[in-house]
Amino acid sequence: MSQGVGLRIFTKINRPDRALVEQFRGIPTSNINDQMNRLYNTNGSIRPMNNVPLLGTAFTVKAPLGDNMMFHRALDLAQPGDVIVVDGGGCVEVYETVEYAEARNAYLAKFDGTFIASGSHTVCGTSVVRTSNNLTATQQQELEAAIIDALMDVRE
Repeated sequence: MSQGVGLRIFTKINRPDRALVEQFRGIPTSNINDQMNRLYNTNGSIRPMNNVPLLGTAFTVKAPLGDNMMFHRALDLAQPGDVIVVDGGGCVEVYETVEYAEARNAYLAKFDGTFIASGSHTVCGTSVVRTSNNLTATQQQELEAAIIDALMDVRE
């Protein structure tokens, strides 16, 4: 069976020369973005997990929310000077009972406020609705409400 297009790992990465990357040190990212016609900068919701200024080659990872396999593979493949950038998405998790959903939500709450927090999460019946921490708090609340409204429409 084919793994499909969704699971791909590129191991041959053409990294720019470190001296070229160093030439960008101290230049605001907004200025770099302007010079690239505002096409190749990161999404403004992506933010560092600490206050250390970053400079390096972006090593991008896209994975479903809560799936850290690709992140760990990126750690194996990253080289000095790489900056790992993870897009963790969002999802609706469905459980057999309300109790299981509540237990999962309680487990997720243990990570709130930490560097591995995954965004908002709330129980809706036997489901846990999760949104990405790549969204602002307002965007998380709006998306969460829209998902719950859609789930309620399906039930009726």
